Amino acid sequence: MDRRSDAGFTLIELLIAGAISVVIVGVIGTAFLVGLTTADSTTSRLAESHDAQLLASYLPSDLLSVGPSGVDTASGTITGCNDTAHLAEANVLRLQWLQTIAGTTTNSSASYRTAYDGSEWRLVRYFCTGTVLASVAPSVVTVAHNLQAPLAGPTPACPVHFALAGCATVAGSSPDTTALTLTDVSGFSYTVSGSRRTPVTSSTTSSSTPSSTTTSTSSTTTTTAPPPVTLTTLAMTDTNANGKVDHVNAVFSAALGASCNTGWSVTGGPSGATLSSAAVSGTSATLTLTEGGGAASTAVGSFRVSFAPAGGCTATGFASTAPADAAPPVVMAVSATDEDGKLEQGDTLVITFSEPVTGVPSSVTITETDPPSGNDTLAIPGITSAALDMGTGGYVTKNKDSFTFPGVAGVSGSQVTVTVGGPCTGDCASAGAGGPALFVLDPAATLVDGAGNAAVKLNTNPAPGAGFRIF
Repeated sequence: MDRRSDAGFTLIELLIAGAISVVIVGVIGTAFLVGLTTADSTTSRLAESHDAQLLASYLPSDLLSVGPSGVDTASGTITGCNDTAHLAEANVLRLQWLQTIAGTTTNSSASYRTAYDGSEWRLVRYFCTGTVLASVAPSVVTVAHNLQAPLAGPTPACPVHFALAGCATVAGSSPDTTALTLTDVSGFSYTVSGSRRTPVTSSTTSSSTPSSTTTSTSSTTTTTAPPPVTLTTLAMTDTNANGKVDHVNAVFSAALGASCNTGWSVTGGPSGATLSSAAVSGTSATLTLTEGGGAASTAVGSFRVSFAPAGGCTATGFASTAPADAAPPVVMAVSATDEDGKLEQGDTLVITFSEPVTGVPSSVTITETDPPSGNDTLAIPGITSAALDMGTGGYVTKNKDSFTFPGVAGVSGSQVTVTVGGPCTGDCASAGAGGPALFVLDPAATLVDGAGNAAVKLNTNPAPGAGFRIF
């Protein structure tokens, strides 16, 4: 008779297999825990190494292109490009150079600047190249992240060694070597350096034969041209705030000679402005414009400036270039729907500026108040800078009283229109028909043009709204 097999694992075999399993699981678990605990530090080291490699790919090449006179470490130095958005960032090192090929000169500028984005300090490289740097937008690359906050002010004790957290001497440095030492928030520190292009000012060699009374001398002198005097910023202004552009300010990379006050020309001036004169002082050239007879305008539009140096001026000229807008939008006129002087639902207030503005709130509140003393006031937050003097009483018929209407605001071209809604809140029965009287609308600082210039009130007489009945 057949018997079923009793084959299987013995107790000893099971114990041995269990012990081996415990060892294997322990090893795997330990490796997993080590991976988890070192992941952050590994990621951090990789990021640090990446930043060091990225900076090393740019800085030595930039330094190799520039001569000693093209190095600028002043913290307030601008990028040199067509760039007004990063003026608040501190310059750490700006390098500028030129290259002439077949009679065409190309200028280049590389500015390394500290920037804070709300969560970390970074080192950013701004680079532009072209005939006129002030008309070329820079390329932007972050070359270092998570840096320690920089100390305020330059450190002149070691002018050829620079660090974000002060001045650090680098072994082997010389006047022809520039180094940047960076330290991140973890304390990791690294240095990237490079050698600048240096001119050979002169060299003289001589040879003589003792048995001869004749001495032969050869001399070679190599000179390096000074860095180009190039345009760095070009901006138009309205100095008397009357809504018409009256000056253009051009700033160059070095001082200008007296002969540089000629060769300037302008086209397409706002309001028909034309060039009256040009004057140089230091690194700046100021163009005075004759205000045109056209409608007030502080927009750049088709306005262009060009410069063709003559008479010994060594500055680099530039072709037709649009200036930056440094002229604020100006309140030119104020009008209302019916001008009966009484604030009512459906009334409108139209404000005309010298150029389009942004920052206009879609919904507003309109409040008229009779203060303890003085004339009645009008406040439209987001439209007016404060509660404005309405020039007289009568808008609010009860002493020390006020009332408020809701409203909406909209923009069309250079006009902002405020429309009164409802219902009225407060002592609405005290709404009266005030005016006419002098009224000056001082706009809110949040109303800005495309360049970020805050709107201003008209700085001439008669002021907008003279003899005006509001609403």
